[in-house]
Amino acid sequence: MCDIDGDGVLTMRDLKYFADDQAKRMREHGMEVVKFEDIICQLHDLLKPHVEGQILYADFIAKDRIKLTGALFSALFDLDKFQRFEGRDPKLVKQVENYAQSQWDSFCASEYLRLASEEEEAQSMVQGGARGWM
Repeated sequence: MCDIDGDGVLTMRDLKYFADDQAKRMREHGMEVVKFEDIICQLHDLLKPHVEGQILYADFIAKDRIKLTGALFSALFDLDKFQRFEGRDPKLVKQVENYAQSQWDSFCASEYLRLASEEEEAQSMVQGGARGWM
């Protein structure tokens, strides 16, 4: 999605294209614009690509980094998530890195619990209503 030239590698040129749009949104909201170089430095530290300045698919799915790779897309596309990423607590980041579940797994688990709770509540209301008729 971010590989503008289709060469299978995310380069600084590819990322800059999207980062410029994000910087424009920051200015429009009266926010301090985070320098592209700072974003790239953080993302490089986060993803630890095998070749500096080139991010490959393998860098995203590496077992020790996969839980935080969404930060790249947040930095480029979602201003709210990017702001939360920028203001994150480094200790919390370490906890997330060491946690066994990915962000997607955590989302699925919380949605499952929410749906199960709603279903249980609905069944309780049906059973409670049936008792009232007897």
